[in-house]
Amino acid sequence: MAERDFPVWQVWIARTGTDIQVVSAHHEREAADATIAEIKPVAALGELFDEAEVVCSVARLREAGEGEPEPLSRETIGTIYHTIEAAVWKQEQ
Repeated sequence: MAERDFPVWQVWIARTGTDIQVVSAHHEREAADATIAEIKPVAALGELFDEAEVVCSVARLREAGEGEPEPLSRETIGTIYHTIEAAVWKQEQ
């Protein structure tokens, strides 16, 4: 991982729970929140399962980001998986 002078907020999506894809990186949380707000309606419509829609959306949002996203660490990916799993399990109860 490259050393940075500033932290970044990274936005990611997981369409199946195990396919985490980093979408964009931002210097400010508000910018990351705005990206999330753009993704939510697409997800609600089920368009995250349309590969062409995802490629187009991710490219546009990555371009609008403020830096190059860094790969997620194995530890972070594990935390994301466990959080998704817990949320799905809770929803099914």
